[in-house]
Amino acid sequence: MSDELVRETLEIIRNLRPKSVNVPHEKQKLTKDELINMNHSLIANVFFYVDKVASYVPKFRLKYVGQSPNFKESVATIDDIDGKGNPVKKPLGPVGFSYETQILSFAIKRKIAEERIAKECIGVMNNGNIVEKLVSSLVTISYALKKAVCILQTCNIDDIETAWAIYEDYCYLFLFDNAEGGNGITHLAFLELKEDLKSRQDLMETRLFKQISEILKQRCCPDVCEECLLLPRTPNHIVSLLDKRLGRIVLLGESN
Repeated sequence: MSDELVRETLEIIRNLRPKSVNVPHEKQKLTKDELINMNHSLIANVFFYVDKVASYVPKFRLKYVGQSPNFKESVATIDDIDGKGNPVKKPLGPVGFSYETQILSFAIKRKIAEERIAKECIGVMNNGNIVEKLVSSLVTISYALKKAVCILQTCNIDDIETAWAIYEDYCYLFLFDNAEGGNGITHLAFLELKEDLKSRQDLMETRLFKQISEILKQRCCPDVCEECLLLPRTPNHIVSLLDKRLGRIVLLGESN
């Protein structure tokens, strides 16, 4: 993955970065913010809160009569000038919208994740390669998280979304309702996780993480297929990042 793609991806999800729980909210919250600090080697805390998220559509799907669907870049442009002062048309960029919804975040210790990657992945010799594989692992786990929640909460794929971020010493995984004000699925997932944590000391023994682990351990294919991680309408550039082995290495500390 190029540095430019990594930067663009981080820019897209920057608005999903969790806020400090000490910051008072001006609006009346749909639910109470709850932070659970974890005694876990990889995951530092779990945080449920309500905030705005940004959803972007970098490409549009155009259907032509009698032809297969094609993906094309947006042709929208704005007037600009180049380095020599000549007028040019500049691509408008991703199209999207923001909305307030319920969010569940998982803070992952970046150092531990990178150490697991460096230990298990042959050929990872520099920071650039480690970050590239870290991004791939986060995308993979986020897809496993989405599928696991859909299975446990018996909801549709379109009812929820997942995202990820890398910020300073932590990586973040996000689960959020794909609806203004929330549809309650993320809150249900959090309540179930919180209930499991009361009786289970190991986070990986909760229903949510056991389901995620089961998805990452499926032997249907080497990397990704429709039986495990591949979700409907997954863009090609995301499919190339999905890797169950990397997901297992980071989340479970094992490659097999």
